Amino acid sequence: MRHSSSKTDFPYVECGTFVLLILLKPEGVQKALVAQGYKDVKIIKHAWVAVPIRGCGTGDAARFTVEAKTPAGNTSTFFVCSGWLFKSMTIRFD
Repeated sequence: MRHSSSKTDFPYVECGTFVLLILLKPEGVQKALVAQGYKDVKIIKHAWVAVPIRGCGTGDAARFTVEAKTPAGNTSTFFVCSGWLFKSMTIRFD
């Protein structure tokens, strides 16, 4: 007889989620945008599920919707796609 427990059957999901949250913090997005000349950066929302079908690439693991003042001085809403360790962030406009 097999006993099922969500905690023991899929421990890698919990560990993977923990690692994902550590590596893809919103603060990293803010720092990257400020370094590129953006100001008044606000993270509006984020997504870690089904990121490629939300407009990011297949190598991306998170999507952050951002409102910020562009280097040209215009306020704009756009999103930033972020990958794992070896993929940097990509700024995408609609």
